[in-house]
Parts: sequence; structure tokens; C-alpha cells
Amino acid sequence: MGSNSIIQDDTRARPFDIEQPPPIDTTQANLSSKPKTTNLLRERYLPYLYSRESPKTLQTACESPTCDNTFSPTVFRCDDCFGDENLCRSCLCQHHRRHPFHRIRSWTGSALNYEPSNLNCAGFILYLGHNGVKCPRSNSDTKSHPMHIIDVNGVHNMQVEYCNCAQGVNSTPSVTEDKWAQLLSHQIFPATELRPQTGFTFRVLKHFHQINLSSKTSAWDYCQSLIFLTDPIDPENTKCVPVSALEILHHSHC
Repeated sequence: MGSNSIIQDDTRARPFDIEQPPPIDTTQANLSSKPKTTNLLRERYLPYLYSRESPKTLQTACESPTCDNTFSPTVFRCDDCFGDENLCRSCLCQHHRRHPFHRIRSWTGSALNYEPSNLNCAGFILYLGHNGVKCPRSNSDTKSHPMHIIDVNGVHNMQVEYCNCAQGVNSTPSVTEDKWAQLLSHQIFPATELRPQTGFTFRVLKHFHQINLSSKTSAWDYCQSLIFLTDPIDPENTKCVPVSALEILHHSHC
């Protein structure tokens, strides 16, 4: 009697005695409802997605609450910022002093949708050394330098102006030895130490490192994907990444 009760208790404790969920209905009637659900979601979602491709109004006005500019010939919208407000050139540059590697689109009022653009077209200059503000010791001879900075969302053609404090009040930022140091302090790895014209953000180096470890993606293939992210319609317009920059990516995971 005791042995039978032990056997019964052991039987009730078996995993396969737990109640299983009902089987999935694979009949034709159930499968035919899936396209209907997909079409319903498509009808709901597409209008909202399409609405982001064109301005809400036909007026090219800045929507920043701190801007007094009621009319702007060209307005810009950032695809990486939270929200979808239109900004004039000055507000756009002001808002992106700490976010210089965002993707921008512009609208002039005549096109049906936003067109690809960048911060460089809006007159943005990347100032180093003073939290995105022009160096107070800059003089009339201080000039910005063109540079290709590569981030996880593509290649950014920018104008970079270095800090002039370390060189003295009356000096000019020509070819100085501390350009690479200023770039590194702003988490930009220069492809060369003298006259750097290409740089990688620390973020893109870490991202490539993880991609290379997980899927063995080569530096060339990774750079090609960044070029297509920059301009998927005509990637040939994107400046090619130099070989020295590819070597930086290749050795970044070592």
C-alpha cells in the first residue's frame, strides 16, 4: 500500500504530466487571417511613416521655442534627435554643438519631401576645446580645416577648428603637434598624426570591434556599409575612406 502511494506520487511529479498548451491551429482558415492582419497594420502605420517624409505645413519657419525667426528660406530636421521639429540654420548649429555627428535633412519649400543634407551645408563648424564654442583666443588668422569624421551612422564631412589656447594668444593654428591630442581628447581617433584629415570616433571603433568579433566582418565591408548609410541612393558621392583609415579599423580590435 505504501509502495503504491510512492509510485503514484512519483508519477504526478513527472514533467510530462504537466498540462501542455493547445496545438497551434494550422488550418487554412487560420492562415488566411494573417494577411488581413498585416494589411490592417500597414494601413495604420504607413500614413504616420509617410508623414515624417514631408513637412507638416508649407511654411518654412523655425519651430524652436527660443527662436524669433518667423521665416527661413531653408529649414532642417535632424533624424537622430528626438522629435521632428524644423530648425533654421542658426538654431540647428546651436542645438548640435554637443551632437555634431547627427544626420540632417533639409527642405526649401519647393520639394515634396525632405532632401538629404548635413551640418556642414548649414554652416556648422566643430570647435574643439570649449564645449562646442569658438576658442576665445582665436584671431583673424584662425581657420577651420576640412575633415572626414566617421561615426556609426556614416561619414561626416565637417569643418574643424582647433583650440588656440595651448599655442598662445598671438599664435595661429597652422600645423601644430597637438592636433592629434585635441582630437583624442574629444574621442576622435585621427588616421594620421600630422595634418589629420580623417578621424574615427571612439564609438565607431568599439562598434566595429564587436561586429568583427561576432560576425568576422572585415574593415573594408564595414566601411562600405558606412558609405551606404551616408548616401544609399548614390554612394559614389561619399568620399572614399583612405587606406590608412582602413588600417586603423583593422588594428583597432587588436
